[in-house]
Amino acid sequence: MKITLKNRLKFPLLFAAALTTLSGCYDTRQEGIIGDAENILFTSNGALLVTGGKSIYQKLSHDAPPEPLNPAGIQCNFTGIAEYNGWVFTTCVELRFFIFKNNHLFAARLPATPYERMDFQLLYATNDRNDPIDQIFLPNGIAFTSNGDLLVADYNLATTSSVARLEIAFPDPSDHTGKPVVAPAKPNTTSFV
Repeated sequence: MKITLKNRLKFPLLFAAALTTLSGCYDTRQEGIIGDAENILFTSNGALLVTGGKSIYQKLSHDAPPEPLNPAGIQCNFTGIAEYNGWVFTTCVELRFFIFKNNHLFAARLPATPYERMDFQLLYATNDRNDPIDQIFLPNGIAFTSNGDLLVADYNLATTSSVARLEIAFPDPSDHTGKPVVAPAKPNTTSFV
């Protein structure tokens, strides 16, 4: 390859273009700093929720940054977030010594206004061996089907990743103390409707 001025300038120009693109030089409005932000959800009532790092964050006023909710005081990595039937769900993975893990599923009733603090509750005790979310290797993104089943992306480095289906029984809307109940996970879901 003949070294010309054109060839000499090609790499620095490409590098400068890539650096500008990757460095976030676009006009943005920063809503707050959330370490390891994973997913974002605007709920049907207008609330802004973000999962990331060690908490789920909620924007509690128009001018304030999102605040960590830290459900149940559990230190774990919050990943998926989804809304269905007046409830918001989130998953998290609690790691101990980088090997032992405990998965959790939280749910909160959707409040009447977007700036009311959501109260996420753990659906199973942390040491409950019947917790269906523990059947999933590494829960990540979540979404609801049209009939209310919760789909959980199961990221698994050792084997094939898959999507698990959790059947959710929701409490009667007039029952303000009840919480959703989850049936055992069904791995390798092939139908998503």
